[in-house]
Amino acid sequence: MKIDATPTEHLMGPVGYWLCYCLFGIFGWTALAAPVLLIILAIFWRKYYEEGFVALRVVLSVVLMTLIAAVIHVCAVGGTEDMTYLVDILFKDGAALKSGGVLGGLLGWLLYMGVRIPGTIIITVIAAPLILMFLFGVTPAYVFSRMLKSMKASKARRAARRAAEDD
Repeated sequence: MKIDATPTEHLMGPVGYWLCYCLFGIFGWTALAAPVLLIILAIFWRKYYEEGFVALRVVLSVVLMTLIAAVIHVCAVGGTEDMTYLVDILFKDGAALKSGGVLGGLLGWLLYMGVRIPGTIIITVIAAPLILMFLFGVTPAYVFSRMLKSMKASKARRAARRAAEDD
């Protein structure tokens, strides 16, 4: 993909150019995850619609993209004590794939001011899987119970194998 292409040179034409420009300006590199999240929403649409959670899943998708964009921004650009990044600079840097875009840049700056780079990464490592679980409609308790069940089954298989070897 040629980043500095003009609307007429862009692979997807003028409409695709402006769509890419806007998405990358808002989310930076994380805009590449938008099609994947849209496919997930499409696959589970009926379930989400029947449960009344379509809006929640869309919001969770945007929050996930913003959180990842914030980490990308903090790691790529680094942090600064003063907010020298105005929205238009964040947008242009995001569209040029040099930062996390507007949303990622603003959240990244807030996280950097509060917990610096290591804290931002730790928060993301904890929050992103939780958001993904809720996006797929799975609770942490369900995941934990499945892990326990799997460990018990594995322990039973090992015990059976040991018993068979001892005979």
